[in-house]
Amino acid sequence: MVKYGKNGVVPMLRRCSISVLLVAVIVGLSGCGGAGVGQTSTSPTSTVGMMSQTKNIVTGTIVVPASGSRDLTFSIDGMTQRNIRLVGWFHASGGSQNEIEVFVSDDTDYQSWQQGRKVTPLYNSGRTTLADLNVKIPSSTVRYHLVFNNVFSTSLKTIEAQIDLQYYVPVSPTPAP
Repeated sequence: MVKYGKNGVVPMLRRCSISVLLVAVIVGLSGCGGAGVGQTSTSPTSTVGMMSQTKNIVTGTIVVPASGSRDLTFSIDGMTQRNIRLVGWFHASGGSQNEIEVFVSDDTDYQSWQQGRKVTPLYNSGRTTLADLNVKIPSSTVRYHLVFNNVFSTSLKTIEAQIDLQYYVPVSPTPAP
């Protein structure tokens, strides 16, 4: 064992302190669970004056019809929500290639896409079987769409997914007694 410093005691105490701190952080983070469908969970953060929140968009199975799509909408409050991200994963099965296209767009682009126009979504997985999402969502008061697109396939698709909206909200200061 290599000793650091004159007798190795002070550096050893520093390493022990860092180890205790890391364990405390890991234990604290492991207690932050997910929310059920449509629910919001809150957890304290180190961001001054802000608290993190998570709103579940989808957990479990989604069935997307052959030559069709499935749309899940969510809204943003641009006045209070900050650092907004859509995070999670999905896995598609069904048909010969098990592919699905997933995209995220605002309401305007979604309406244009439904009318057959070309749009530039915030996220587009392309045709894939599985993917992770970590999509930055603008802080504007608007409705967004998470779309599972299967219009290119003649086979029904079954999607397993866990996707949440994560964001920060301001914390009101607690008045002194």
